[in-house]
Amino acid sequence: MYACYGRWNFYIVPVLKSDALGVAQNVEWMNDILRYIVKEKFASTKEVPYSRVIRDCCPGQTTHSVSRFLNGFKRFGKDTQLHELCKKRLTNPSPNSYLGNDEMAQEHLQYACEIVKLKQTLISNKPQ
Repeated sequence: MYACYGRWNFYIVPVLKSDALGVAQNVEWMNDILRYIVKEKFASTKEVPYSRVIRDCCPGQTTHSVSRFLNGFKRFGKDTQLHELCKKRLTNPSPNSYLGNDEMAQEHLQYACEIVKLKQTLISNKPQ
């Protein structure tokens, strides 16, 4: 059950929300969040005002997708402040992340396009 919930909140809703808002279906929102965290010097994910981050940096995302993205940094530096981890990631993205791997970023874009296509198909097949 959690797998369905996670897929919905971390991937599908952000794609649908981005489409509805006319926001690009790319991973640049991740860089925007990293820059924001560095600028505001948040020490931990608990300090991050997720609603404000979404409003200011990534309107197509959800609190779930943003918190999951930021919580992923915990394993890279338990004793390092969040803004320092984000600064490091901006200058040296991991080759195992969307930001450091163009192939992964392209796959994400294709996934988003498939979701939007499916949405359009469902809308066009809706009984009148």
